[in-house]
Amino acid sequence: MITNTNLMYIILLLLFTLLLQRDKRKPQSVRIFSPSDTGKLHSLRQNAALNAEERRQRTRTGIIWPVSIETSQGIISAKIKNISVEGAFILCQVPLPFKKQFRITIDIPDSESLTLASEVIWSNNSVSEDKIVNRGIGIKFLKNTEDVRESLNDAISAYS
Repeated sequence: MITNTNLMYIILLLLFTLLLQRDKRKPQSVRIFSPSDTGKLHSLRQNAALNAEERRQRTRTGIIWPVSIETSQGIISAKIKNISVEGAFILCQVPLPFKKQFRITIDIPDSESLTLASEVIWSNNSVSEDKIVNRGIGIKFLKNTEDVRESLNDAISAYS
């Protein structure tokens, strides 16, 4: 015979089992961000959206070339650490914000400079100094002419 106490235990056991089954479909951890966490959230969103090593279609060539970044605040001098015809990693002490579009002039040794339209697709600006090796930004080149892309490809090939 089932008593009220036994029936209550059976119902609780069923509810507990249902809750466990439902939780298996949920992510293991959930983090709620407050408005003061915007830097952390921005960095996490960039990393999740743009894992550069996995999304890159062309390999980057390690080349240290000086560059000039044209912004509304003036010219920023920086250096390329690695490059492909699609984008580059720029060593820059004052990284530009995510999605910022700008023109970059690459000073190619023994050749003419190239100026390309670019956009910031990744930045480690919000990462603390003790956790990064090179402060900088990942950029992609935007809507450049075929001649400019070909010149860039030739320059990269000559130095790789």
